[in-house]
Amino acid sequence: MGRWGPNEHLLSIQVEQCDGIARIRLAGELDMSGRERFEQALATAEAHAMRAVHVDLSHVVFMDSSALGALLGAHDRANRSARLLVVRGAGGEVWRLFQL
Repeated sequence: MGRWGPNEHLLSIQVEQCDGIARIRLAGELDMSGRERFEQALATAEAHAMRAVHVDLSHVVFMDSSALGALLGAHDRANRSARLLVVRGAGGEVWRLFQL
C-alpha cells in the first residue's frame, strides 16, 4: 500500500482555478481508461484559464500514450490561444514516456 492507500492506482483528478491559472492535479494511473475524464478536466481548465494551465503529474504512477496524446492536444490548443501549458512532476515511468 502506497501513500495514496489501497486504491493508489485509481485515477484521481482535481481541477482548481485561481488568478487566470487552472491547475490539474492527477494521482494514480493515467491510461486509456481515464483518458476521457482527463480530457474533460483539460477542457474545464482551458475554459477558465486566461493565462495558463498547469498539469501536476507528481503523483501519477503510470501514464500511457493515450494520455500523452491528450497532453499534446492541450499543447496545440494552448499555442493557438496564446496560453501556457505547464506540465510538472513527471518522474520514473512517466518521465520515460516523455523521453521517447
